Amino acid sequence: MNRNEYLIGDVASLIGVSRDTLRLYEKKGILSVRKKENGYRYYTDDDIFELSSVFYHRKMNIGLEKIENLWSGNISYQSNAAIAEEKIQEEEEAIARHQQALVRLRTFQQECQKINKHLGQFSLRNFPDAYIIEHCASQQDGLFQWFQLSQKASGLDMSYTYDTFICNGTQHQLSLIFQKSTLLLYKELVDQLNLSFHLKDHPSTKTQNCLYTIVESSSRIPETGLIREMITWGKDHGYEVEGTAVSDYIMHGMDNGKITFYLEVYMPIITSHK
Repeated sequence: MNRNEYLIGDVASLIGVSRDTLRLYEKKGILSVRKKENGYRYYTDDDIFELSSVFYHRKMNIGLEKIENLWSGNISYQSNAAIAEEKIQEEEEAIARHQQALVRLRTFQQECQKINKHLGQFSLRNFPDAYIIEHCASQQDGLFQWFQLSQKASGLDMSYTYDTFICNGTQHQLSLIFQKSTLLLYKELVDQLNLSFHLKDHPSTKTQNCLYTIVESSSRIPETGLIREMITWGKDHGYEVEGTAVSDYIMHGMDNGKITFYLEVYMPIITSHK
């Protein structure tokens, strides 16, 4: 019975890989390629069948090293089952990472849309429904804690830092006194992130209606002029504020080499005269 013979270019075209890939399979001992007297490599039908198995293993993201080990040892359903179990775990972990990356990207996109909608505008907005992950004594401590949380569990890097300031003095002679930084994780993100971190022992934020705006700033601390404007807007619309301002750094940009912070600012309302 005659056996078909195929040159390397024909095989590369047939299975959709480069000639270098086929040479690599040969070098690693996955394929035993024969050569004609003129030095040309050629493949048989058996080699094509063997390549189909290699190709399918590669489609399952099984690395060449494992394929090489299989081909150099005994290939059994037990050895294939062990590799499959290992790869399933790796792929599930990769899926979780990709899902979290999508959550980050979609959230980032939503933040951009939120800036476009609310920048420089005053309105009413509920304070975010979130888990309180950590209280911090300073903005710098909050940043350090954020990095530590990011290493503690994948997905906790989606925590946001909210800085609370006490509004001291009268509206016309106002100063902001830093009180604390708080790391919050929005509840709407928790299910999407598939966290391994347990949140049942963490308290939740208080549901509160607030005066709200987004502002461009040269620092992560809101300007007192902005706070005065918010208080005035609130009074004009029949709202009285608690006397605290909570600021959240959303993202930053660059303008002529200078950094610009985009801040969300909340001022909790205690009464309405409407």
